[in-house]
Amino acid sequence: MTDLSPAAQAVLNEFAHAACGSTYKVRKGLAAALRAVADQAAKFEPLGDPAEDCIRGAEREHMRGKFYTIAAELEAQQ
Repeated sequence: MTDLSPAAQAVLNEFAHAACGSTYKVRKGLAAALRAVADQAAKFEPLGDPAEDCIRGAEREHMRGKFYTIAAELEAQQ
C-alpha cells in the first residue's frame, strides 16, 4: 500500500471519521466529490482584459489540477 500525501490523508481521515463507512467507498466518494468541486471552482468567466483573463485562467487550472491529483491518489489507494 502506498502512502497518501498529507493533504489526501487528512481529507480521507476526516471524511472516514464523519462517514463511519468502508474506506473503499469513502475514497471513491471523496474522489468524485473533489472532481466535482474542481470542475465548479475552475469555471472561467472572462473579465475582458486578455492579460488578466490569461492569468486567472492559469490559476484556476492550477487549482483544478491540485484537486484532481488528490482525487487520483485517493482512487489509486489499495
